[in-house]
Amino acid sequence: MNDQTYFLANAAHELQTLLSLLCSSIQAIEAAHPEVRCYRYWPELSSDCRLMTKLLRDLTDYSMSDQLTKQRSDLCNLLRRAYLSCLPLTEGTNKTLTYTSRVSCAYMPLDSPKMMEALLNLIVNALDAVSDNGSVQIILTKSNEQFVVSIIDDGCGIAPKQLLTIFHPFTTTKPDGTGLGLPVAKRIIEGHGGHIRVSSAPNQGATFTFLLPCVFSSDKK
Repeated sequence: MNDQTYFLANAAHELQTLLSLLCSSIQAIEAAHPEVRCYRYWPELSSDCRLMTKLLRDLTDYSMSDQLTKQRSDLCNLLRRAYLSCLPLTEGTNKTLTYTSRVSCAYMPLDSPKMMEALLNLIVNALDAVSDNGSVQIILTKSNEQFVVSIIDDGCGIAPKQLLTIFHPFTTTKPDGTGLGLPVAKRIIEGHGGHIRVSSAPNQGATFTFLLPCVFSSDKK
């Protein structure tokens, strides 16, 4: 960890501690004096605290995203777990989320919690991008000694100008976004020796594809 990353991680941690105390105080005031919810700016105060908490948590994740502890794990199993974790997000809508693996198993050195974080960022973003009748596909294949993971949505697509900076920190089009989810995912994937790319056009959906090296044979446990 370099000095800049160390400073960022520690600063985010200290600020998060102070902000947690502030949020707890707001909750205590609400519990003791429910009438404060009628105060004109109270909803914005609570909302801003939640957004700042998310920002500091994402900053911590970003600063630590290249600190990996890897062990031999099955990428197939990890993708299935990510799929099952995100499936409840489609309830109450007509959105569809599917997972297809075209390899029986995909063993490689993984920091499973960090890779799960990257997968969840990508899948949740895809689900956010589609309409209530939209679909998101998660597909795992193997090509040229690399595992290929594609997350495909049929949502609103991404403008060419946004594609240029989509993996830059603090780039977001969401009103409550921090712009750190995709940069975190990119750093985690690159920390595993892989790389990620995106293809999209307005109103034509988006496909995020990342490739990871096949370090172990995929047919042996």
